[in-house]
Amino acid sequence: MIEWSEWRDAEAATGWDPAVQRMSDHSFYQTYAWGEYKRRAGWTPRRATVLLDATPAAMVQCLVREVRWARLALVWVPGALAGSNAGLLALGLALRRRYRGWLLWVRVNAVREVWPDYTRDFETRDWHRARGRLGHPVSFQLDLSRDAMARRAALSRNWRHNLVRGEQRGGHIVVLAHDDPLEGAYRVYQESGERKGLPRLVTLPDLEALRALAGDALTVAVAVNDDGAPTAMRAFIRFAERADDFLAGVSDDGRRCYANYLLTWCLLEVAREAGVSVYDMGGADAVRAAGVRAFKQGLGGREVTLVGEWEWQSSRWLRWAVGRALGGLMRSRVPA
Repeated sequence: MIEWSEWRDAEAATGWDPAVQRMSDHSFYQTYAWGEYKRRAGWTPRRATVLLDATPAAMVQCLVREVRWARLALVWVPGALAGSNAGLLALGLALRRRYRGWLLWVRVNAVREVWPDYTRDFETRDWHRARGRLGHPVSFQLDLSRDAMARRAALSRNWRHNLVRGEQRGGHIVVLAHDDPLEGAYRVYQESGERKGLPRLVTLPDLEALRALAGDALTVAVAVNDDGAPTAMRAFIRFAERADDFLAGVSDDGRRCYANYLLTWCLLEVAREAGVSVYDMGGADAVRAAGVRAFKQGLGGREVTLVGEWEWQSSRWLRWAVGRALGGLMRSRVPA
């Protein structure tokens, strides 16, 4: 039997994160702080335990937009959920119990490694591969439990060479304190995106709000030149022993002095000292973002094929209708 046991916001404020941490495949994107951060963008976080035969199988934080006059619920689950594969597969039916009598459209981004026959398992439970993929179904995961010498030896030849260049002329690294201004770091991120023609996924007020909610879980660092001007920035989000690469950018000056290599290498050490053992660099398209992919791949991490993005609908026509309507809506997504 599949059940949906929803948490009230008041109890989630203190009890949700410890419960999520006890589950497998947890990440910051299931935390209370992330849900409250996305509430600013118009989403309603709904948090619940998915029970299979009265046993907790998963913890899930859904970002929901409800069209009450149409009794339609649009559900987005970035980072999938924390818990078992069985709990993930049961999510559609669990939500149907929560929204009994409503039209229901669900999309998950299952950021977990594929398992044998996972496609069959999803399809037999009426899940469909998502149209218009938002992320990339490959990630590079770094094992920070190894010492720095072993991790340096695992770097590609090109990455190691560029790191040496960065150490010689990349300036110095500053990890921003919680009350340090973010304008300089954000300016580098913005300029880097404009140069590459990438959409701006996070505004400066967004980043400031996330830092206020996440506290020490968000780490932002910059490489600065001799004049004190930021030339590269990078940020990660941490939950328990796992960290996810969140934002990055490098200026033209930073590119010339290989500041991004020095910054990334130093930031990984900051994460390790904070207790992180798995650092997820995320993925990148081999064609449209070949340089980004080469940068991440050169760190010598494990390339992981992810389950990726899947959809579930309570009505067949919703797969077509909502898929067309949500082109802009779903771009308030998790940064890649």
